[in-house]
Amino acid sequence: MKRILFSLAVLAASMVSSQVLIDDTGNTEAAIEESAALQINSNDKGLLLPRLAEEPQNAVGGLVYFDTNGKCLKAYDGTAWQVLGTECAQLYTVSISVPERVYEGEDQVFNVSISPAVEPGTSISIEYITSEIPGIPLDYIDSATEDEDYVGASGTLTFYEGETNKTISVTTKVDDIVENSEHYAVLISLGDIVGNANVNISYDIAEGIILDNDPGGSTPIGNLVQNGGFESGGSINWFNNDNGVVVSDESQEGNHSIKFSGLGTKKLNQTITITPGATYTITFWYKVASGNNMSARIWSYWRNDSSNIFSNSDELRGPSGGYLQNNNNQWTEYTVTLTAPANANKFYYEVRAYGGAVVYFDNFSVVQQ
Repeated sequence: MKRILFSLAVLAASMVSSQVLIDDTGNTEAAIEESAALQINSNDKGLLLPRLAEEPQNAVGGLVYFDTNGKCLKAYDGTAWQVLGTECAQLYTVSISVPERVYEGEDQVFNVSISPAVEPGTSISIEYITSEIPGIPLDYIDSATEDEDYVGASGTLTFYEGETNKTISVTTKVDDIVENSEHYAVLISLGDIVGNANVNISYDIAEGIILDNDPGGSTPIGNLVQNGGFESGGSINWFNNDNGVVVSDESQEGNHSIKFSGLGTKKLNQTITITPGATYTITFWYKVASGNNMSARIWSYWRNDSSNIFSNSDELRGPSGGYLQNNNNQWTEYTVTLTAPANANKFYYEVRAYGGAVVYFDNFSVVQQ
């Protein structure tokens, strides 16, 4: 209420006088200087200007703001923005990228990039450390254990003049345990800055995934699908928001499958990193326990970083662009071998169930030939 009343008081003052005095000193005899339109007196407070990341549009001469990227004051002189006082800092953006998945015993390489290239007289340090994935319940994914599944790492990367990329290498460990793929993270944070620079870290965490290569494991060598047989007992690694339930009373092979039932379109999908132009065999098993020849289908496509690629649509939304056959309620294999487009680096793997049917899916795989 005080702020509202104070604002109204200032507004009222501006209506009846060409001068406004704001006094926070307690001096009851404070007087405004003759040449001032607005005067602020305070012993322990300052004037807070608008703080903006971009220059305001349709500016008029005399407009002033604080540039949060460059950490400097700017004023518009009627034709262009001018820096008041010291030069603005160069804004750099730092990010860490998600690496390729590796098998036990292989090194996993994380790329840390900075943009633009570091200017002369400037150096920027980035601290890094391996960790469990923060904020993710351990019963949602299989968390890798430091010094059992990978060698813990921490340190500092320093970018000098002209540099744009650094790497962090994490060594994974071999065991003879049949298990799901295991997950951990590398976190980065800002260290020391030398020179006039401001740094924004756009991505400060990247997930590392260690694939199991033990015989009988949930991620056989060559299969790029995570938890393809649902042997984790859940649908981890899959996007499943349509009430698909992992069950143990029905499976094509192993101990589990995933079951869909109920009205509407049910979807299950996972995005897989692939090699452009490589050939892959794509396989899954399905069983329409209750329904007809329009109860299930594959609905997949290739992708790049910005868009979907609809090559091989007959096979990836097939067979022949249609629905999967009921086959008298028996487990049935669907498999195709396709060459990924040269501009594709991901495969979006999705299956669907329709119309209140009861459909089971199991043993998904994508294997490079």
